[in-house]
Amino acid sequence: MIQSHYVPSERPYRIIYTGGVVGIQVGTLIVVDDQTQYLVNSITRGGNKMFSHLGYLGVKTHSYPVVSYINKDKANHYKLTSDISVAERLYSESVVWNNVEMEEVATVCLEGDKLPWEDLMTIIGPAIDKCVDIETTRQVLNQAFALIPRIISLGGNIIQPENSVQNYDSGKLTYEYTVSLDLVQYESEDGTEKQCYSTSFGAYFPFFAIVGDNAYGILDYQRRMYERFLKFIVNSIGTKFKLKFEIDEYSHDGENPKLKDMVQKLNSRK
Repeated sequence: MIQSHYVPSERPYRIIYTGGVVGIQVGTLIVVDDQTQYLVNSITRGGNKMFSHLGYLGVKTHSYPVVSYINKDKANHYKLTSDISVAERLYSESVVWNNVEMEEVATVCLEGDKLPWEDLMTIIGPAIDKCVDIETTRQVLNQAFALIPRIISLGGNIIQPENSVQNYDSGKLTYEYTVSLDLVQYESEDGTEKQCYSTSFGAYFPFFAIVGDNAYGILDYQRRMYERFLKFIVNSIGTKFKLKFEIDEYSHDGENPKLKDMVQKLNSRK
Protein backbone atom coordinates (compact mmCIF):
# COMPACT_ATOMS: atom_id res chain seq x y z
CA MET A 1 0.00 0.00 0.00
CA ILE A 2 1.23 3.50 -0.86
CA GLN A 3 0.71 6.28 1.67
CA SER A 4 1.64 9.96 1.41
CA HIS A 5 2.15 12.57 4.09
CA TYR A 6 2.62 16.31 3.69
CA VAL A 7 4.97 17.97 6.17
CA PRO A 8 4.82 21.80 6.04
CA SER A 9 8.03 23.78 6.46
CA GLU A 10 8.45 26.57 8.98
CA ARG A 11 9.55 30.07 8.04
CA PRO A 12 12.00 31.29 7.09
CA TYR A 13 11.66 28.96 4.11
CA ARG A 14 14.60 27.58 2.19
CA ILE A 15 15.18 28.81 -1.34
CA ILE A 16 16.22 25.65 -3.17
CA TYR A 17 17.67 24.92 -6.58
CA THR A 18 17.79 22.04 -9.04
CA GLY A 19 18.25 21.74 -12.78
CA GLY A 20 18.14 25.47 -13.52
CA VAL A 21 15.01 26.13 -11.41
CA VAL A 22 14.67 27.85 -8.03
CA GLY A 23 11.72 27.91 -5.64
CA ILE A 24 10.76 28.37 -1.99
CA GLN A 25 10.35 25.05 -0.20
CA VAL A 26 7.04 25.32 1.66
CA GLY A 27 6.87 21.65 2.59
CA THR A 28 7.87 18.06 1.92
CA LEU A 29 5.75 15.29 0.42
CA ILE A 30 6.75 11.94 1.94
CA VAL A 31 5.61 8.88 0.00
CA VAL A 32 5.83 5.47 1.72
CA ASP A 33 5.44 2.29 -0.31
CA ASP A 34 4.92 -0.64 2.08
CA GLN A 35 3.55 -3.16 -0.40
CA THR A 36 4.45 -6.76 0.27
CA GLN A 37 6.67 -7.60 -2.67
CA TYR A 38 8.63 -10.78 -3.16
CA LEU A 39 11.19 -11.64 -5.74
CA VAL A 40 10.09 -14.89 -7.34
CA ASN A 41 12.47 -17.33 -8.97
CA SER A 42 10.95 -19.74 -11.46
CA ILE A 43 12.57 -23.18 -11.71
CA THR A 44 11.48 -26.08 -13.93
CA ARG A 45 12.15 -29.58 -12.63
CA GLY A 46 10.85 -32.76 -14.25
CA GLY A 47 8.37 -30.80 -16.30
CA ASN A 48 6.94 -29.09 -13.24
CA LYS A 49 7.38 -25.34 -12.65
CA MET A 50 8.40 -24.56 -9.10
CA PHE A 51 8.62 -21.14 -7.39
CA SER A 52 10.90 -20.03 -4.62
CA HIS A 53 10.75 -16.75 -2.71
CA LEU A 54 14.06 -14.90 -2.63
CA GLY A 55 13.15 -12.39 0.05
CA TYR A 56 11.12 -9.34 1.08
CA LEU A 57 12.14 -6.08 -0.58
CA GLY A 58 11.12 -3.89 2.36
CA VAL A 59 9.54 -0.44 2.69
CA LYS A 60 10.52 2.27 0.22
CA THR A 61 10.34 5.93 1.26
CA HIS A 62 10.61 8.95 -1.04
CA SER A 63 10.75 12.62 -0.03
CA TYR A 64 9.81 15.25 -2.62
CA PRO A 65 10.11 19.03 -2.12
CA VAL A 66 6.92 21.08 -2.36
CA VAL A 67 7.75 24.56 -3.62
CA SER A 68 6.18 27.92 -4.29
CA TYR A 69 7.40 30.33 -6.94
CA ILE A 70 6.32 33.46 -5.08
CA ASN A 71 7.45 35.02 -1.83
CA LYS A 72 4.52 35.17 0.59
CA ASP A 73 5.44 38.69 1.71
CA LYS A 74 4.80 39.85 -1.85
CA ALA A 75 1.40 38.18 -1.73
CA ASN A 76 0.72 40.11 1.48
CA HIS A 77 1.46 43.28 -0.44
CA TYR A 78 -1.31 42.43 -2.90
CA LYS A 79 -3.70 41.84 -0.01
CA LEU A 80 -2.89 45.25 1.44
CA THR A 81 -3.63 46.83 -1.94
CA SER A 82 -7.03 45.06 -1.99
CA ASP A 83 -6.14 42.86 -4.95
CA ILE A 84 -7.47 39.74 -3.22
CA SER A 85 -7.70 37.68 -6.42
CA VAL A 86 -3.98 38.06 -7.07
CA ALA A 87 -3.12 37.33 -3.43
CA GLU A 88 -5.19 34.14 -3.37
CA ARG A 89 -3.58 32.94 -6.58
CA LEU A 90 -0.11 33.59 -5.24
CA TYR A 91 -0.78 31.94 -1.91
CA SER A 92 -2.29 28.84 -3.49
CA GLU A 93 0.60 28.31 -5.88
CA SER A 94 2.62 25.23 -4.88
CA VAL A 95 4.20 22.50 -6.95
CA VAL A 96 5.63 19.09 -6.10
CA TRP A 97 9.05 18.55 -7.62
CA ASN A 98 8.41 14.85 -8.23
CA ASN A 99 11.37 14.42 -10.56
CA VAL A 100 13.91 14.95 -7.76
CA GLU A 101 14.14 13.94 -4.12
CA MET A 102 15.22 16.05 -1.18
CA GLU A 103 18.83 14.86 -1.19
CA GLU A 104 19.16 15.94 -4.83
CA VAL A 105 18.31 19.63 -4.34
CA ALA A 106 20.70 22.35 -3.18
CA THR A 107 19.92 25.11 -0.71
CA VAL A 108 20.60 28.58 -2.13
CA CYS A 109 19.82 30.45 1.11
CA LEU A 110 16.96 31.15 3.49
CA GLU A 111 14.36 33.72 2.43
CA GLY A 112 15.42 37.12 3.72
CA ASP A 113 18.97 35.88 4.22
CA LYS A 114 22.15 37.16 2.57
CA LEU A 115 23.63 35.26 -0.37
CA PRO A 116 27.31 36.10 -0.96
CA TRP A 117 28.30 36.57 -4.60
CA GLU A 118 30.80 33.69 -4.43
CA ASP A 119 28.02 31.32 -3.33
CA LEU A 120 25.88 32.53 -6.23
CA MET A 121 28.76 31.65 -8.58
CA THR A 122 28.66 28.01 -7.45
CA ILE A 123 25.23 27.91 -9.12
CA ILE A 124 25.90 30.07 -12.19
CA GLY A 125 29.60 29.33 -12.68
CA PRO A 126 29.24 25.82 -14.21
CA ALA A 127 27.34 27.36 -17.15
CA ILE A 128 30.51 29.23 -18.16
CA ASP A 129 32.27 25.95 -19.02
CA LYS A 130 29.58 25.26 -21.66
CA CYS A 131 30.42 28.40 -23.65
CA VAL A 132 32.03 26.59 -26.59
CA ASP A 133 30.54 28.86 -29.27
CA ILE A 134 28.72 32.20 -29.37
CA GLU A 135 25.21 30.76 -29.83
CA THR A 136 25.59 28.29 -26.96
CA THR A 137 27.07 31.09 -24.86
CA ARG A 138 23.96 33.22 -25.31
CA GLN A 139 21.63 30.33 -24.50
CA VAL A 140 23.34 28.97 -21.39
CA LEU A 141 24.18 32.36 -19.90
CA ASN A 142 20.71 33.82 -20.46
CA GLN A 143 19.26 30.79 -18.70
CA ALA A 144 21.82 30.82 -15.87
CA PHE A 145 21.68 34.55 -15.14
CA ALA A 146 17.87 34.52 -15.23
CA LEU A 147 18.15 32.82 -11.83
CA ILE A 148 19.36 36.09 -10.27
CA PRO A 149 16.07 38.04 -10.46
CA ARG A 150 14.21 34.84 -9.50
CA ILE A 151 16.31 34.43 -6.34
CA ILE A 152 15.77 38.08 -5.44
CA SER A 153 12.01 37.83 -6.04
CA LEU A 154 11.88 34.82 -3.70
CA GLY A 155 13.51 36.78 -0.88
CA GLY A 156 17.24 36.17 -1.33
CA ASN A 157 19.53 39.17 -0.81
CA ILE A 158 22.53 38.80 -3.12
CA ILE A 159 25.60 40.57 -1.78
CA GLN A 160 27.79 42.55 -4.16
CA PRO A 161 31.27 40.98 -4.48
CA GLU A 162 34.12 42.53 -2.54
CA ASN A 163 37.57 43.62 -3.74
CA SER A 164 36.31 46.41 -5.98
CA VAL A 165 38.05 49.72 -6.64
CA GLN A 166 35.66 52.66 -6.44
CA ASN A 167 36.17 55.74 -8.57
CA TYR A 168 34.20 58.23 -10.61
CA ASP A 169 33.97 57.83 -14.37
CA SER A 170 32.20 60.70 -16.21
CA GLY A 171 30.67 61.78 -12.93
CA LYS A 172 29.26 58.31 -12.12
CA LEU A 173 30.31 56.09 -9.25
CA THR A 174 32.11 53.13 -10.78
CA TYR A 175 32.94 49.80 -9.15
CA GLU A 176 35.91 48.25 -10.93
CA TYR A 177 36.84 44.60 -10.54
CA THR A 178 40.02 42.93 -11.79
CA VAL A 179 39.80 39.61 -13.65
CA SER A 180 42.96 37.50 -13.94
CA LEU A 181 42.94 35.69 -17.28
CA ASP A 182 45.13 32.73 -18.22
CA LEU A 183 45.79 30.54 -21.25
CA VAL A 184 45.44 26.85 -20.41
CA GLN A 185 44.92 23.48 -22.05
CA TYR A 186 41.36 22.25 -22.34
CA GLU A 187 40.24 18.70 -23.14
CA SER A 188 37.10 18.76 -25.29
CA GLU A 189 34.35 16.13 -25.27
CA ASP A 190 35.94 14.30 -28.20
CA GLY A 191 39.19 13.92 -26.23
CA THR A 192 41.24 16.45 -28.19
CA GLU A 193 43.20 19.12 -26.35
CA LYS A 194 42.66 22.77 -27.16
CA GLN A 195 43.88 26.05 -25.77
CA CYS A 196 41.38 28.20 -23.92
CA TYR A 197 41.21 31.49 -22.09
CA SER A 198 40.15 30.83 -18.54
CA THR A 199 40.13 32.11 -14.97
CA SER A 200 41.34 30.10 -12.01
CA PHE A 201 39.05 27.90 -9.93
CA GLY A 202 37.00 29.84 -7.40
CA ALA A 203 37.30 33.19 -9.22
CA TYR A 204 34.66 35.82 -8.41
CA PHE A 205 34.00 36.08 -12.15
CA PRO A 206 34.57 32.80 -14.03
CA PHE A 207 35.48 33.18 -17.72
CA PHE A 208 35.99 30.54 -20.39
CA ALA A 209 36.47 30.56 -24.17
CA ILE A 210 38.30 28.24 -26.55
CA VAL A 211 41.00 30.01 -28.54
CA GLY A 212 39.62 30.87 -31.97
CA ASP A 213 37.80 33.47 -34.02
CA ASN A 214 34.84 33.66 -31.62
CA ALA A 215 36.87 33.84 -28.39
CA TYR A 216 36.62 37.61 -27.98
CA GLY A 217 32.87 37.62 -28.62
CA ILE A 218 32.33 34.87 -26.03
CA LEU A 219 34.47 36.55 -23.36
CA ASP A 220 32.90 39.93 -24.04
CA TYR A 221 29.39 38.47 -23.74
CA GLN A 222 30.31 36.89 -20.40
CA ARG A 223 31.72 40.22 -19.24
CA ARG A 224 28.57 42.12 -20.27
CA MET A 225 26.34 39.66 -18.41
CA TYR A 226 28.35 40.11 -15.20
CA GLU A 227 28.27 43.91 -15.47
CA ARG A 228 24.56 43.94 -16.30
CA PHE A 229 23.53 41.81 -13.33
CA LEU A 230 25.86 43.52 -10.90
CA LYS A 231 23.96 46.69 -11.73
CA PHE A 232 20.67 44.81 -11.30
CA ILE A 233 21.68 43.54 -7.85
CA VAL A 234 22.81 46.93 -6.53
CA ASN A 235 19.83 48.67 -8.19
CA SER A 236 21.39 52.11 -7.92
CA ILE A 237 20.72 54.67 -10.65
CA GLY A 238 23.91 56.15 -12.04
CA THR A 239 26.22 53.44 -10.69
CA LYS A 240 28.52 51.68 -13.17
CA PHE A 241 30.33 48.37 -13.00
CA LYS A 242 33.45 47.56 -14.96
CA LEU A 243 35.58 44.43 -15.26
CA LYS A 244 39.23 45.07 -16.03
CA PHE A 245 41.43 42.24 -17.27
CA GLU A 246 45.01 41.35 -16.47
CA ILE A 247 47.28 38.38 -17.12
CA ASP A 248 47.17 35.91 -14.24
CA GLU A 249 50.36 36.42 -12.21
CA TYR A 250 50.69 32.64 -11.79
CA SER A 251 50.31 31.93 -15.49
CA HIS A 252 52.87 29.62 -17.11
CA ASP A 253 52.06 31.20 -20.47
CA GLY A 254 51.99 34.87 -19.50
CA GLU A 255 54.24 35.94 -22.38
CA ASN A 256 52.08 34.29 -25.02
CA PRO A 257 51.08 36.97 -27.56
CA LYS A 258 47.57 35.45 -27.84
CA LEU A 259 46.95 36.06 -24.15
CA LYS A 260 48.46 39.54 -24.22
CA ASP A 261 46.43 40.54 -27.26
CA MET A 262 43.18 39.24 -25.77
CA VAL A 263 43.68 41.10 -22.48
CA GLN A 264 44.48 44.28 -24.36
CA LYS A 265 41.49 43.89 -26.66
CA LEU A 266 39.08 43.27 -23.77
CA ASN A 267 40.38 46.33 -21.90
CA SER A 268 40.13 48.55 -24.98
CA ARG A 269 36.35 48.26 -25.08
CA LYS A 270 34.71 51.58 -24.31
